[in-house]
Amino acid sequence: MLRAPRVKLKVEISKLPRKPTVKQQLKVVQMRARLGKQVKDFLDTGTIFLPALEEDDLVPFQEEEVIDAPEDESVEHEDLDVDETVDDDDEFEGEDEAEVPLVLPEDVVLPLPSNIISVELRMPLESLRLVERELRKGQANDSLEGLRVALANKSLLLLTHVNKSTTTKQSTRAWEAV
Repeated sequence: MLRAPRVKLKVEISKLPRKPTVKQQLKVVQMRARLGKQVKDFLDTGTIFLPALEEDDLVPFQEEEVIDAPEDESVEHEDLDVDETVDDDDEFEGEDEAEVPLVLPEDVVLPLPSNIISVELRMPLESLRLVERELRKGQANDSLEGLRVALANKSLLLLTHVNKSTTTKQSTRAWEAV
């Protein structure tokens, strides 16, 4: 439901230094464009299932999570032979005014059945709310399964490589693999 791309974009933005390089800005702009297309497609498809909604009918899904990038994952400055004095305001320079988004795609409130607060609209959409709840449970279960597989893989590497290493060189390489 577009949550993963939104979170990835927010993490990427939180990793940016105060004065990001042109390459870093370009990466964020490309991620925003990709997410913007996905949001637009979602909104276009959503009109099939949901009635016309006003902004007063929707409340954003509570994603009030603070994304902290660990110190060891900070973005390193790369030297480029490009003028790096580009401001954030200039990221859409050269495009038509019609193409510049008024709201950033990561901040768009999606018209999901769980986001609808209007009582008149909420009752007829109860079946869609149940379907959304089941989809969210499925996503959570998929994430937990991925976590289990990753932990099992790390455990296997620990048992097969780290515990069986006899020299410092082997141990260092084994821990690097883990």
